Amino acid sequence: MADNLPMESLPLPLAQPQTLFKAFANTTRLTMLRRLAAGETLCVNDFAGITRRNQDAASRHLVILLRAGAVVPVPAPDGDGRKQFYAIRPGVLRPGPAGPELDFGSCVVRL
Repeated sequence: MADNLPMESLPLPLAQPQTLFKAFANTTRLTMLRRLAAGETLCVNDFAGITRRNQDAASRHLVILLRAGAVVPVPAPDGDGRKQFYAIRPGVLRPGPAGPELDFGSCVVRL
């Protein structure tokens, strides 16, 4: 029964190219991805400050990245369960000749 499996053991859905392209077509979301590609895990409050948007706007951008399969929720670094943190989808971040790259198989994003 998949309902009883912890979230980290469930397979991630494949990212669809058209959804990824739409998600990456916004400078705010690219800013968010660049910070996550630097190895950080961030919460909505962090994204709001980084992008100079309010929390609602930052949250809407984050939902688009989540639905595209570019980012995933992760436990809070300090163990505080009251905030949800996010990271780059596992297995897609790699070093590139000009900086970090996100390889989704169907497309590569050079950050």
